[in-house]
Amino acid sequence: MNHPFIIPNEDKNVRLVEKRRGLLMIYTLPCPKDFPDISFISKGVGYYRLGYKIYYQENMSQAINRAYWILKNRVMLDLAYWKKKKINEKIQKLEYRQAKLF
Repeated sequence: MNHPFIIPNEDKNVRLVEKRRGLLMIYTLPCPKDFPDISFISKGVGYYRLGYKIYYQENMSQAINRAYWILKNRVMLDLAYWKKKKINEKIQKLEYRQAKLF
């Protein structure tokens, strides 16, 4: 993209789309195929994608940077909560099996 802003990870997992009143930042990360909020599967790999609307304002560089960190944190947090839930379920099953043995 040809613009005056520095966008972290642009063309890797971040994309900007120009909209009528601002920009739409899209952040995409790979995820397991059984992730409940999976956005799409490509070449056998699951991906989770979120977008964030950035309205035109005085300091667009700051707004873009803020949007990037909001999206990155949200996507990673969603994936981490899901992984935590899966691990907790596994622990509960193991505890249940352990309790049945004694």
